[in-house]
Amino acid sequence: MALLFNRIQELTAERQLIIGANAHISYAGGRNITLKGSRTLAQAELRDRNMVMDLAGSANTYTLPAATGSGRKHRFYVGTVNTSNYIIKTARATDLFKGSVAMLGATPTAFTAGASNATFTLNGTTTGGVAVGDWVEFVDLKANVWGASGQLTFSGTAATPFSS
Repeated sequence: MALLFNRIQELTAERQLIIGANAHISYAGGRNITLKGSRTLAQAELRDRNMVMDLAGSANTYTLPAATGSGRKHRFYVGTVNTSNYIIKTARATDLFKGSVAMLGATPTAFTAGASNATFTLNGTTTGGVAVGDWVEFVDLKANVWGASGQLTFSGTAATPFSS
């Protein structure tokens, strides 16, 4: 009951309250958020929304909230190909990526996150992000763990988008 009361207090004209087993507040502005530049992602603001990365010409860094086991999902789509990098990283050095992404190109392959990977880079060529619509999703699985999955297009020789 306290959780529901706290959620209702947060309600404004721009949000709607979803009641049920997965009670939360969603934003009436739609499921997509266009990202034009680097940004630290707020937990409540971006819950289960699609982030469209839509600014080329410079590196853009997106920092995920701390992994706590909330089940929150953050899905990133390439809206504009950026050969200067889209970088997605964890908020804390103790938060790591686990999972894998499929890479489609001349020789399709997949890459799995390593033991200490906390950064994910789409460079618009070898590490993916070559096509509008490429996507990667991060799920807050448990404390210090972000589950990673996605489908990316690469050009040249595929390289892992995961790094430490």
